[in-house]
Amino acid sequence: MMDKRRSAKITAAEINELQELELRLLQPGVRADRQQVALLAEEFFEIGASGKVYDRQGAAEALALADGGSVSLSDFLARALEPDLVLVTYRSFWRGPGDAQAQALRSSLWRRTETGWMLLFHQGTPAGSTVQAEHPTSGSSDAKAEITPIGVIHSPLADRETAPRHGSEGGAEAWLEVYPEYADGLGGIVSGSEVILLTWLHRSCRDVLKVHPRRNREAPLTGVFATRSPDRPNPLGLHRVKVLSIKGSSLKVAPLEAIDGTPVADIKPVLDNDSNM
Repeated sequence: MMDKRRSAKITAAEINELQELELRLLQPGVRADRQQVALLAEEFFEIGASGKVYDRQGAAEALALADGGSVSLSDFLARALEPDLVLVTYRSFWRGPGDAQAQALRSSLWRRTETGWMLLFHQGTPAGSTVQAEHPTSGSSDAKAEITPIGVIHSPLADRETAPRHGSEGGAEAWLEVYPEYADGLGGIVSGSEVILLTWLHRSCRDVLKVHPRRNREAPLTGVFATRSPDRPNPLGLHRVKVLSIKGSSLKVAPLEAIDGTPVADIKPVLDNDSNM
């Protein structure tokens, strides 16, 4: 029997699990699969972008007809409302055939059960062209920061928990796919170049200000700005890599610790002291 005395908290592992489930359910056609439909509670309902309300069966039928493409997430937050009820919010970024793309602000309610997580409710609202939520800066209600991905990482590293902390500690060879509209920006990059990738660490927690460095519980809590923790208010990743080969608008790079599906915000050259670039 489930322990009703459990406090209304959610662990980092559970947050990662919920993020994986959300990403899985956003893949076109996946809810037509019996195993995935089992994640939807009997009372599940969804409010689509058009305002139409779907029940469990209707949502499965509608998404089974969706076009293909790839989906990534950012700004993922999870809040325990009750001991076994969790609200998640995030932004999704979809890229389809050709130049088709769309973004949405999404929210879901998940219930923790004895057999696993069950999705109770989902809503998606069309969003603008940026993947980062806008946050006013202190003293100004108008200031905002916007980041639009220029590409995405395709890597054999799929799990944040098992990925190396730094590229030098077992980083993989990975492909950086630069989206076609930004391909002209690659002029001047050649095989053998060293570049710095700025990524958006899309599976990070953004409400963390202190961490145990390198997840060592014996180390004292330290402010995130004095660490390289991926969990931080604005989870930007910084990676120095070498370009191994180039194919079209994709770069094969190494060593890279970023996991598969990580959005790329920018590419910058590694400069020597004599460079004026």
